[in-house]
Amino acid sequence: MRLFGPLVVAAALLALVPLATDNAYTISILTSVFLWAYFASCWNILGGMTGQLSFGHAAFSGIGAYASAVLFIKFGWQPLAGGSLGIVLAVLLAVAIGYVSARYNLVHLHFALVTTAIGQIALFLAMGWPYIGGASGITVPYKATAAQLFFRNPAVYYWIFLAMTLAVLGLSILIRQRRIGLYFLCIRESEPAAKGAGIDILRYKLLAIAISAALTALGGVIYAHYIRFLDPDSVLGWQVSLQMVIPAMLGGTQAILGPMIGAAIFVVLQETTRTIFEFAGAPLIIVGLVLIPMVLFLPAGVVPSLLRLIRRRRRAAIRHSGLASVPSIATDSLVARTNPSDAGVLLRVEGLSRRFGGVQAVNSVSFECRRGERLAVIGPNGAGKSTLFALLGGFVVPNSGKIWFDGARIDGLDANEVCRRGLARTFQTAQPFRALTVRENVLASAYLHAPSHADAMRDAEAVLMLFDLSAHADEIASDLNIVDQKRLEVARAWATKPRLILLDEVGAGLTALELEQLVDMLMRLNAEQGTTILFIEHVMSMVARLADRVIVLHHGEILAQGSMDEVSSNPVVIEAYLGESALAA
Repeated sequence: MRLFGPLVVAAALLALVPLATDNAYTISILTSVFLWAYFASCWNILGGMTGQLSFGHAAFSGIGAYASAVLFIKFGWQPLAGGSLGIVLAVLLAVAIGYVSARYNLVHLHFALVTTAIGQIALFLAMGWPYIGGASGITVPYKATAAQLFFRNPAVYYWIFLAMTLAVLGLSILIRQRRIGLYFLCIRESEPAAKGAGIDILRYKLLAIAISAALTALGGVIYAHYIRFLDPDSVLGWQVSLQMVIPAMLGGTQAILGPMIGAAIFVVLQETTRTIFEFAGAPLIIVGLVLIPMVLFLPAGVVPSLLRLIRRRRRAAIRHSGLASVPSIATDSLVARTNPSDAGVLLRVEGLSRRFGGVQAVNSVSFECRRGERLAVIGPNGAGKSTLFALLGGFVVPNSGKIWFDGARIDGLDANEVCRRGLARTFQTAQPFRALTVRENVLASAYLHAPSHADAMRDAEAVLMLFDLSAHADEIASDLNIVDQKRLEVARAWATKPRLILLDEVGAGLTALELEQLVDMLMRLNAEQGTTILFIEHVMSMVARLADRVIVLHHGEILAQGSMDEVSSNPVVIEAYLGESALAA
């Protein structure tokens, strides 16, 4: 909430500007700054928070503008009444775009191309529709009443756009500080990791594009009655969408105030070049020349780059690293652990298969995992181990076979639903939400089963302490070393309160001491909380100490399974995977 205080003070000071000057040009420039700051902030709820880059946002503002203007001219509707219909239409279009894009897993580039195409379709439809003015455009008649959004004093429009900009900034702050905002950012950073945290990707993508489109359409309503003349090119043209995107990119999409700062730079730069150079394209040329070095040297934008510089200067010169602070536990602390062979089956897999083109990655795999068991999956690279985890976690749909978890079929369910049922996973390559803090990474997972924000925060802090990450809680995840990132990966999965956790090569790259402490931690958590552990590992010393039972996978098929002693003495396993050197180790 600390941003609200400065925002209120800034609002009060900016509201006094028209009272301090009667210079119409100055008021006009500042009005343009707030107009594009508003549009850029609306765009940023989608493009900046979720990473879905839309280059057709002018379609949403254009629908709002045309609906309000046409209904006002043809039927005498009040601008806001007609605009409300336009907002509804814009949201419906946005949801349709969002659903198709999410349903077919369009990557960011494809989403950008789809929105660009929608923007161009809207442009040419408007140009060929005489009822709304066609290519010639329409003029909104002057009716000197506030209800018709007509004001003789230009300062009133300044105050309107200032209020709208501050409102959308306030809304962005509220979103950012709530579960919905954190989920948006998780989707932006890594969709697989977001699914692994139990986040419903489709739902939150649709929410983001619907909110962004509704606010953008509202801006189009006010804009129509501010300029009072609409033609397709100036309302729906590609350059209109670009003028929403550039300020957000320039100021920084990852910062709430980024679009506003970017809009100020963008508008002032345009107006300055317009007064210096006579030809019409000069402002865009100069802006392009400024944007090129900005993209090269400040790719995150002005505000995030400055914040990163400040953060680096404040960061301590010496940071803790590794798992050295994780306390080792005595072996006798695990005596009370329930024997897994006496427990019921938690996970059962029958005939699981998955083919990618001509490659049979997993072929008729069947096994069981009991409650509280620590089950290892080993095998050479390319054996199908990670594909098996992807199938179990709901990230890949099997071609055939069945998966039962706690007595219910889960094959075919999406990853977020699998996670909600109590099966979480880590990834072979750590996938933290890189731009978020360590606390936010864990909090995103803790939200899954927490009834309130306070409960989620309490659970997150407990997990941070459990994995000895409290000292790093306010650090950005990308600043952690590889060992701490691996620890964060496990902590994030553990925060979902899983009954079964899939650990994909969490021991890779660790020193002997770090590995010993990691195993101690997992054994303690397994003993104290009863969480079942199914893990992939190449480090045989870790497998020998942690695993109750071992499955050997080779060419997508189970080669052998049993205790570590049984597997390590199997001649077929030795020939295919372990070898004499591995046994000696």
